[in-house]
Amino acid sequence: MTTSRADRLAILYDIGRTINSSLDPEEVLNLVMDKVVQVVRAERGFLMLSDERTGRLEFRVARNMDRQAIESTAFQVSRSITEGVAASGEPLLTTDALFDERFSSSASVVSYGLRSVMCTPLRSRGRITGVVYVDNRLQSGIFHQEDLDLLVAVADQAAIAIENARLYDTLRQQYEGMIQSLVEAIDARDRYTKRHSGRVTGYAMSIVAASSLPAKEAEALRHAAVLHDVGKIGVPEAILNKRGPLTDAEFARMKAHVLIGVDIVSPVASLADLIPLIRHHHELYDGSGYPDGVRGEAIPRGARILCVADSFDAMTTDRPYRPAKTVEEARAELRRCAGTQFDPAVVEAFLSSSERASTGSAS
Repeated sequence: MTTSRADRLAILYDIGRTINSSLDPEEVLNLVMDKVVQVVRAERGFLMLSDERTGRLEFRVARNMDRQAIESTAFQVSRSITEGVAASGEPLLTTDALFDERFSSSASVVSYGLRSVMCTPLRSRGRITGVVYVDNRLQSGIFHQEDLDLLVAVADQAAIAIENARLYDTLRQQYEGMIQSLVEAIDARDRYTKRHSGRVTGYAMSIVAASSLPAKEAEALRHAAVLHDVGKIGVPEAILNKRGPLTDAEFARMKAHVLIGVDIVSPVASLADLIPLIRHHHELYDGSGYPDGVRGEAIPRGARILCVADSFDAMTTDRPYRPAKTVEEARAELRRCAGTQFDPAVVEAFLSSSERASTGSAS
């Protein structure tokens, strides 16, 4: 493939923009592999990353081949190439593997009809973090030095993007773990709502199962259900555990937990989808809720689901100021308040899902 310097720069710019458009590690790996195969016109290819503990190369993503093929004895040439490139740190190009003495003894060269192979290391912060491998068969054409140069340039960008995504994912997991610890701390402070977040998550997911939420929206709802009350870490324990009704001032402090929760979650960009759900899970369908008094369809769908799940758990749990309702009493209350406090469609989804669950357990 012959390209001008301007064309090459344009290709690299496009690749850089594409692979840096996400911080999800798996998505980045797939974007990298798609672009690699596209720009060098490879028939097959795969990417391996070094295990951070053992240093061994681990298969991560491929095009037109799979892990079983790479790990089979018939494709020993692929493994020897990747291991050699990772050890030496030098890219490899063969224009005709059938006559290349480095591979002439390999059965896979003959059995698969390999003609041309390229492999280059992925480098980040001065160390080799993986390799990218591509090949073509006899009828697919050969790679040239210009293709290898382009593959190396792509790999340099890819290594940075992959490392950034992995680091970001690690930070996100650490932050989510910290927030989960806060949730557990809240449970420990409020003996009446211990394990509340876990139960609300279960109820919310049962509503999802009876609805048609897209996977991404359902995942955001699951995380928001776990974290919906994280802001209660900023509410005095005396208010959380008070026996009897709250004063207006105390209720104002209690209501502030949704905004405190938003402040806790906001620093993590990957949790941005959770913010509207945490903020609005106490909004009511008729607009009489808090903190913003939004109503009906203006309330995010995930927040409407959380409101039903949260309310059902509150009704069926002993509180300092009242005993728990029975499940049937709570279900009747949901029906009574559908269209005022709660989204009728969400109530119907919850009741139908709980009916199916009770029928299933009875059978």
